[in-house]
Amino acid sequence: MKTKYCGIGSKEELQVVANAGCAYIGFVFASSKRRVELSDVSSWLQSVEYKQEIVALVVHPTLEDVKALYEANVFSILQLHGNETVEDVKEIRALFPALKLWKAVHVDEETNKKLHAFAPYVDALLLDTKTTHAWGGTGKTFEWEKIPDFIDVLKAYKRPLLIAGGINHTNVQALLQYDVHGLDLSSGIERNGKKDQHAIEELEEVMEQHENRRLPY
Repeated sequence: MKTKYCGIGSKEELQVVANAGCAYIGFVFASSKRRVELSDVSSWLQSVEYKQEIVALVVHPTLEDVKALYEANVFSILQLHGNETVEDVKEIRALFPALKLWKAVHVDEETNKKLHAFAPYVDALLLDTKTTHAWGGTGKTFEWEKIPDFIDVLKAYKRPLLIAGGINHTNVQALLQYDVHGLDLSSGIERNGKKDQHAIEELEEVMEQHENRRLPY
């Protein structure tokens, strides 16, 4: 199972996660305490060696916003994390076909309907906790027992599913039973509001132990 470490806020934090075991590194270009500037991110990525795919998280971006991110030539994935419509997604796909598109869906009674609507037009779906005050990064979980139903919805589309919202080393074990593509973490790998090597090591140790138990003798 892959991981994405999101909400990187400095060159120092980038160095920490670049040396970790994640497959994706995410930067937030939306209203958030973790918001960063494109010029800063471009500079950090030029000075830090990394092997991960780089994700740009946006909320209701304009086409000009997407164009700037695309032309920075460092992001392979655009993560749409607001109430973007299917038409928004189709327009971005048509104009920027080289960008992989991930669509976040905030879990509520309409989740299955939204997964069906977006799955044909994106490269992956991401489920996050719905709150009234933030699009993500809240440290809150949703009802994970619903995940198998969401997996079933996406089987017909053969789209990867990622899970976000309140994941950390103390509860990640409960998620590892599900056949999902990956986990998206932000606050769960922080100490005092900063990405922390020890917190990452605690998480990766739990995940590695789980994987080792699955290996045949």
